[in-house]
Amino acid sequence: MTSDQLTVETTVKQVIADYKKIKPSDIHVEALLNEDLNIDSLGRLEIAFQIQNQFKVEIPDEDLPNIRTVSDVIAYIQDHK
Repeated sequence: MTSDQLTVETTVKQVIADYKKIKPSDIHVEALLNEDLNIDSLGRLEIAFQIQNQFKVEIPDEDLPNIRTVSDVIAYIQDHK
């Protein structure tokens, strides 16, 4: 894993942790946003907004249903940076 990938992963986990009010270390990259982390559609929009601000990456609403896990968020950012 490159330092850029680690930075993306760390930041994504921190954004999710801040939203959920949990420790970033409690978030696993394979965790499902809805089922494992109990993040509903509104929460996904809020997290997407924070991710867009952090990484200057546009996440269109139509892409959100395809982003199901923490690793999907990370991959989306890396693919669209």
